Amino acid sequence: MSKPTLTEVHEFIKGKLKNEILKRYKSFQIISERDLQSHVSIILYDHFQKTQNKPELLNILNEPYLKELGGKKPDIVVFRHRKPWIAIELKEKKELKLHTAERERERLMNLRDIYPTLKRGYLLYVARRGKRKAIHGPKIRGKFYFFEIPVVLATIMNQADLLEWENKWKYWNKYSEA
Repeated sequence: MSKPTLTEVHEFIKGKLKNEILKRYKSFQIISERDLQSHVSIILYDHFQKTQNKPELLNILNEPYLKELGGKKPDIVVFRHRKPWIAIELKEKKELKLHTAERERERLMNLRDIYPTLKRGYLLYVARRGKRKAIHGPKIRGKFYFFEIPVVLATIMNQADLLEWENKWKYWNKYSEA
């Protein structure tokens, strides 16, 4: 057990969290953005409880009201020593479009401008189609702050398996007795 470090949390989010989200998305535990938010919160909470010698230093909140934002709420904020430390924006889409990714990146960048204690901003999304990342090119603004974590099924499944998965997803997404 150790103190929570930014590097450790970053590696966890890029690795184990991403893999766990993929596993849950493929098994239809995550159908919507709210499901994604719930699962990410639980996975983070469990990780901090197991790995940190003082997990009470960290608090994970879903859509916390941050007064300075005037009603806009980030999806998840990890507080460290009662101050915002990590912000996570989540998306669940068929395909994440560039303009949506850029808008979310700007939200995270603006959040950092307001709260200097924020050390990282993540855009974590699950999508059925698309490329590995929505935002391409060099990072200029937010080079050490903003990170895009894509979970894209089309990059890991063949076309036939993806079509079969999507048909099952449709069943759960719009369940009906009829």
